[in-house]
Amino acid sequence: DSGLSEFPAKGAVKDLRYARELDLQGNALTVLPEGRLPRLEWLESLALTGNRLARFPDDLARCNRLRTIFAGANDIVDPAPAFEAPVLLHLGLAHNRVARLPPADVCAGAETLVSFDLAANALCGLRETLESLAAMPSLRALVLRGNPLALEPGYRLAVLKKLPLLRTLDEREVSREERAAAAARADADPADAPTTVRFEVRVDALEVEPDPPAAVEAEPTVGGEDAGADGEAAAAAGDETAAGDDAGLDGLENGEENGDGDGEASAPKDECEFWVRVRLPEETLETSRIKRAPPVAEVGDDAGDEPAAGADGDGDGDGDG
Repeated sequence: DSGLSEFPAKGAVKDLRYARELDLQGNALTVLPEGRLPRLEWLESLALTGNRLARFPDDLARCNRLRTIFAGANDIVDPAPAFEAPVLLHLGLAHNRVARLPPADVCAGAETLVSFDLAANALCGLRETLESLAAMPSLRALVLRGNPLALEPGYRLAVLKKLPLLRTLDEREVSREERAAAAARADADPADAPTTVRFEVRVDALEVEPDPPAAVEAEPTVGGEDAGADGEAAAAAGDETAAGDDAGLDGLENGEENGDGDGEASAPKDECEFWVRVRLPEETLETSRIKRAPPVAEVGDDAGDEPAAGADGDGDGDGDG
């Protein structure tokens, strides 16, 4: 960690011609110039962790002895140039910006790669990722944790089914039981199924405006009494000779019979719609809408019952305290 923002000059590289390890960790490098690394003819290990690199140089195929590359905590998007290193054994790309691996025919060029660390990147497509990794014939150790694809149900067994030669996955040794369970999985790859993500949404505060009052149309009255309206209500109840006052009493009795037993008709509950919209890089997903009546606190629960009659609490209403 010497604060380098540029790769060492050509003269310095010439002095490192026989170096086997080059440690450039914790600097501010943004690019590796073409032609510098191949000059280090004996280079076997390259440490680039903690820089600001966005890509590898395109001439790693000429690094004939390079066996390990540690390039975590950079901004690398495409690992393809590293696959061309002819004898590369380990490639560390944790905490970069890899969102998609190259196609299988490109990954097949990493014939000697044994260990691949892709932890905490942005890989989403499990099926596509496994297709590319399956093209690496020597791969035995793989790290994918910290990627969105690792959240898919059955992720570990899906990886082991597609890559049966793996010995460790996410730095955990593959057991015999896991290997057998992966082999026994149905031929239909679970990665072919739509991705299912389960999450919980909590609403801390919900404000609902009351419905506006219904408009009431005035009707002509006869003799100062609403004889017409009361007469229609009485006729519907089967009492054609009932007076307007009797019809009102009948309505009150009907309310007591249809209510919840306390003399008041139960009010209808409004239904609310709940759904979640999720924005992904390629599309927007929206859950199905669920209609559900929100819970309403009932007056007169066990913990807070109010006196049924009388203001003094003894039920007689005489106010004697």
